[in-house]
Amino acid sequence: ALKRLSGAFALAIMFKGDEDLIVGARNGPPLAVGHGEGEMFLGSDAIALAPFTNSITYLEDGDWAVVRRESVTIYDIDGNKVDRKRQQSLSTSFMVDKGNRRHFMEKEIHEQPEVISHTLAHYVDFVSGKSKPLALPFDFATIGRLALSACGTAYLAGLISKYWFERYARLPVDIDVASEFRYREMPLSANDAAFFISQSGETADTLASLRYCRKAGMKIGAVVNVRESTMARESDVVLPTL
Repeated sequence: ALKRLSGAFALAIMFKGDEDLIVGARNGPPLAVGHGEGEMFLGSDAIALAPFTNSITYLEDGDWAVVRRESVTIYDIDGNKVDRKRQQSLSTSFMVDKGNRRHFMEKEIHEQPEVISHTLAHYVDFVSGKSKPLALPFDFATIGRLALSACGTAYLAGLISKYWFERYARLPVDIDVASEFRYREMPLSANDAAFFISQSGETADTLASLRYCRKAGMKIGAVVNVRESTMARESDVVLPTL
């Protein structure tokens, strides 16, 4: 039945009369299995599962999983049993807790000074006043062009970085809104690199653009808040902003 479905979906299917069975399936949106002690969970990602467990298995596109209280069995789109990597998540329940704030927007507004200082500390040595070396799988000096793609305010951040890359690194930069990038079929080279900016790391158009560049053999980087997001997992290098 799942083969007959088209489009993007993440499903959790329960069965009347069988309290020890949930079937999960995904195509596009993320879906993860959480491993507990005598219990299993199904959720969109590590952050959603953080209050319950930090032991996570992500399903890949086309996968479906049979989840029971003590076990999970995962199959690919062709019905073959597969093993997917089980990993320890860095997400905590604090990330999904509003604390004493009225809503998450208020919480995030008040967190901005702390978040910015943490991000700067990750990339800048405050003692020397110099940036820390990045462990990149490529050298910016050897690529001919950098492509940037994002949506919304992430796109605006990319516009600023375009000026910096071109002014200080003398590196030509193309930047597109992801919804345009994925459809205009621009010529790409395996000698170039592409960076994708997304708060969640799950923005559909940006993720589709990433996969388009991946097929062209480009070197891929992601700038995201969520280190375990789909975009982060499918990139060669991740530059976290949290």
